[in-house]
Amino acid sequence: MWVFALGAVKGLYYSVLVMPKIFNATKNVSTTLSASQEDYLEAIFHILVTHPAVRVRDLARRLGVSGASVTMALRTLAARGLVHYAPYEFVTLTDEGREAARRVVRRHQVLRDFFVEVLKADPVEAEACACRMEHTISSDVFDRLCRFADAYRKESSRKGKK
Repeated sequence: MWVFALGAVKGLYYSVLVMPKIFNATKNVSTTLSASQEDYLEAIFHILVTHPAVRVRDLARRLGVSGASVTMALRTLAARGLVHYAPYEFVTLTDEGREAARRVVRRHQVLRDFFVEVLKADPVEAEACACRMEHTISSDVFDRLCRFADAYRKESSRKGKK
């Protein structure tokens, strides 16, 4: 349930819809995230591989967006409990955010590898396609794709040994 809130800052009145802080913890977060939100989590995840924390400008540079866009996205992700964020501070993933980011990264890697290894697609094109498809592929289709790719690799390696 959303809450309608009214407020005033420096004499200007504003109204916003506020997402409640309590939500069903068993709900699958990845199915409720937008493609943009998943892109932010994925970018944060990759930056954290080489840095202890992420700055807004790191994300803006990596995603090719403005600092204001990053700030808005981080506020949304923080409200959902996926990132630790405060203005002018470093950004890190919560445990739930890290898990959601891992799922996105895995989908991306599996799709890209499938396109390159099985379909023999150009790696640059495979990367772009994987980036678009990672947000829309259903869990069932993704699981089937993983099983197919595993069977393909086993068969390929078996044939290669003969």
